[in-house]
Amino acid sequence: ALDRVIAGRLAGAPPIREAFPEVPEAFDAVLRRCLDPDPARRYACASELAADLQAVADDAPLPHAREPW
Repeated sequence: ALDRVIAGRLAGAPPIREAFPEVPEAFDAVLRRCLDPDPARRYACASELAADLQAVADDAPLPHAREPW
């Protein structure tokens, strides 16, 4: 049971677009970076998150999160 819990945690959160396809792919990328199981791959500071959220709002390229394909 513990192995299942660890594997689930390391897999990360499922894409929000599976439940809500109307969510923009860029916003999904930002959320997935926020919820990444590895703290080193999350946003380093709030200003990076704010820049990516502004880019989502402006429909511009994400400066910090990995762009969705």
